Amino acid sequence: MDVTSEIKEDACSGALLSVSIDKYFISGMEIKQILNTLRQARNDAYAPIDYLLSLRYDSSPAMVKMLIDNINICEEIFETFKGIDMVGNEKEMKKKDLEEFVDPWRNKGKIIRAHVGEYGDENNVAHAVKTIKVNRIAHGICVQDANLISEIKDKDIPLDICISSNFLTSNVKHIKDHPLKRLIEQGLRITIGTDDPTVFNTDMSKELRYCKLLLGDMFDDFYLRLCHETY
Repeated sequence: MDVTSEIKEDACSGALLSVSIDKYFISGMEIKQILNTLRQARNDAYAPIDYLLSLRYDSSPAMVKMLIDNINICEEIFETFKGIDMVGNEKEMKKKDLEEFVDPWRNKGKIIRAHVGEYGDENNVAHAVKTIKVNRIAHGICVQDANLISEIKDKDIPLDICISSNFLTSNVKHIKDHPLKRLIEQGLRITIGTDDPTVFNTDMSKELRYCKLLLGDMFDDFYLRLCHETY
């Protein structure tokens, strides 16, 4: 199903979508054509949408260089994308020097998000916070260390929680074991997302139903905070 149709069906007031443009480059499209295509899709959407430029941790050096080169020559890229989203195998994250890719977006005050802390230990989350200096984290459910939690709170870094993803990737063994309630009680700023809705067969309505199951009487207050959340 077209993602903009899902936004309409969920009655969402807007959406933040992570977009990989690798396939467009591979098909021979120029950067301005790619940006025009994305802007047209945004104009045709049923609700306001914004894009994050997605980069896989295991992207080839050639693909990373192509992205960096196009960022450097095309100012319009900052008008089309609200920020960047680093995704994929967390084990590859520390092997990459991401500074050249990240710096232009940081200098523009854009979103810098990393998918970390869905599996493994919290060292990847610490690396994202301290070294990459992200201002958003997708997942982060493995965070336990009090000092790291305090740093995330001090820097006002939201955790974008995707319950279906956490469960279906077996990083949470049972829905009722999900740490959402603990993370809220520890004072972390939480948002709810779908990760990849096609892969995980989910939408925002489903994710919110999981939230209600996990939070019980806390859900109404949490939902009100979500409604006023900005990105």
